[in-house]
Amino acid sequence: MCFQFNLFKRENNKLKEIAFSKGEIEDILEYSYRKTVKGSILEDSKILRSFFRKILKWKIKLLQKYLIFYYIQNEIDMIIIWNGLQYHAYTAAKTAEKMDIKSVFMENGYFPNTLVMDPAGVNYYNSLVVKERQFYQNIEVDNNKLSELKNRGIKKVKLRKQIRNDGKGFDLPDKYIFLPFQVHDDTQIIIHSHFINNMRKFLIEVLSVIKKIDKNYWLIAKEHPKDIGRVNYDYLRNKFKKDNVKILKKGDTGKLIQNSEVVITVNSTVGIEALLYHKAVVTLGEAFYNVKGLVYHVNTVDELYFKVKEALTKDVNKEFIDKFIYFLRYNYLVEADKKNRSAGSNKEVIERLKDIVGGGHHLFTI
Repeated sequence: MCFQFNLFKRENNKLKEIAFSKGEIEDILEYSYRKTVKGSILEDSKILRSFFRKILKWKIKLLQKYLIFYYIQNEIDMIIIWNGLQYHAYTAAKTAEKMDIKSVFMENGYFPNTLVMDPAGVNYYNSLVVKERQFYQNIEVDNNKLSELKNRGIKKVKLRKQIRNDGKGFDLPDKYIFLPFQVHDDTQIIIHSHFINNMRKFLIEVLSVIKKIDKNYWLIAKEHPKDIGRVNYDYLRNKFKKDNVKILKKGDTGKLIQNSEVVITVNSTVGIEALLYHKAVVTLGEAFYNVKGLVYHVNTVDELYFKVKEALTKDVNKEFIDKFIYFLRYNYLVEADKKNRSAGSNKEVIERLKDIVGGGHHLFTI
């Protein structure tokens, strides 16, 4: 009983020290708020949106109180989080940060049998965002390992069975730009894309630019497998059926990349796959691979015309691209056998955890 009372006092004192500010709470709830509101009945009601926001704030405050008590009681040294932007995961991570508890953010890697394991976060919050061109130029590449990586390729997203054979065959035109659509309510679009907030706008803005550059170019877009059945793009197909536009539901992404002139993406993993094939890549959103000399990054709609034209006319720096891809796969990402979860088959996972627990981040340096 005495222990519980002392623990309660400690929890109360700790709560006063590290309680979230109003600004921190707003940051924590933002993704969950936007994801829930988008496309729901909340979108058309200011009153309901305000009420929902208040509920999220209350949940975050209550959850933080519980987590402070839980972390102290169980003497937690590290927490492991998948992605980390849903309010409950973000609350756990932010509370841990305030209590000097280490966090590891995880997500599926960009190549087969790999994981992201990063103490900073995933996607545009990861440790590589601060790395500039010179960092990657200093990478030494093992050509045998690089060849093996290129032969294995990128991680594929499996199509659901009912759509694998959907649609008719389509002969690719001689000159086209490839636009990989992204999941409409993913963090990459909701949080990390400031002027392209849906695939309709993405297609329209790029089409407008391509018509000015060369009317003979086609735009080939491909729906994201995870959005098929959730978002219907038939209205776009009908709207642009007289233009050089084709929106595919299926198709070999690798082939679509290799035969394209340029790949334009918001911030998709397809951008990384395009680099693997030494294709020019234009990005419209925040991506950790927005490195000068690696991709053509667009900050505003006004820049799009000039960046796309540049990407279409200039040669890519293959050596620099290879250095980036090599570092990403063999230094940053962790090898993980998801089918065999024994410690012996996942040594790199264990080593990365030990490295982060020990306060070292040598795996993100050269």
